Amino acid sequence: MEELDNSIPEVDFKAIKHMLNDVKTLVPLLINLTGKERLKNFKLSKKRYQFLMKATEAAQVHSGIIPPYVNLERMNFDIKLYDQLTLLEEQISELSNAIKGTKIKVGADALRQSMEVYQTLSRAGKAGVEGAEESYLELKELFPGRGKAKKAIGSENESQN
Repeated sequence: MEELDNSIPEVDFKAIKHMLNDVKTLVPLLINLTGKERLKNFKLSKKRYQFLMKATEAAQVHSGIIPPYVNLERMNFDIKLYDQLTLLEEQISELSNAIKGTKIKVGADALRQSMEVYQTLSRAGKAGVEGAEESYLELKELFPGRGKAKKAIGSENESQN
């Protein structure tokens, strides 16, 4: 996979952030549920959606026997809103996946370059270049899977023996 040579111009980045905030403003009915609240509610899977649509259809055909506390108008309103939110969710999910994929790619590209810096400083430190050893050691502490975290795991293993 080739490197990405584009960036988001600052003016566009600000516009995107503004548009995302506009979306939140345009859909003020959005709510966040806690884990417990999510568990309390029925999940509308594809199969349950089919049930919902058939039940709505049956309710309209047999409206004379449906109890008055079943609000068919509200049920239809909720279905329409559910369908709209599903379409928005699909588009946002597509965008989110593309953002995540791009972040992974550019993060890997940047990390690959930082590894070159790390290895160069290691060689320069061994060759006696002033300040290179200190910079290398500082990076070594932060290097994923090395430094403090590895030492801490090693000392935990030693204390368990």
